[in-house]
Amino acid sequence: MKLNVEFKNDLLNDYAKLLIKNGYKVYTSKDNFSSGLSKSYFFFVKDDKIGYIQAGSFFEGVTFSSVHKPCRECGTGFRLSSEEIHELDLKYCEEAINTIAPNWSRKDAKYVVKYKDWIEKTKNYTSLEYVEVVEVEEWEK
Repeated sequence: MKLNVEFKNDLLNDYAKLLIKNGYKVYTSKDNFSSGLSKSYFFFVKDDKIGYIQAGSFFEGVTFSSVHKPCRECGTGFRLSSEEIHELDLKYCEEAINTIAPNWSRKDAKYVVKYKDWIEKTKNYTSLEYVEVVEVEEWEK
């Protein structure tokens, strides 16, 4: 299933547009629509590598995370910065899809197993159903 979507803040919308324009696939949970939850996050994929972005505090900035298979030692990914991002730059997306473990957690790198691709993540490691975002609508203010 593919659809048009509007995310919770302007910066999320801008990142989704930028990623789609630059050849990434953008996915969000179908549950966001049926349950009335705000669309405050999405996954993005390029060359079978997966990253994650979500709205920050008060839905102004964004935060990025790496994504890997669940493990007891280090969860399902690492938040890449303690600070929220307030600018539009693909470098944060590239960092998210390429990070195994951030510098502050190098000791955990041995536990990290990346997904082979998006299909592996959605088929075996989640009960949620995801949809591909093909267009981002403008946020009405």
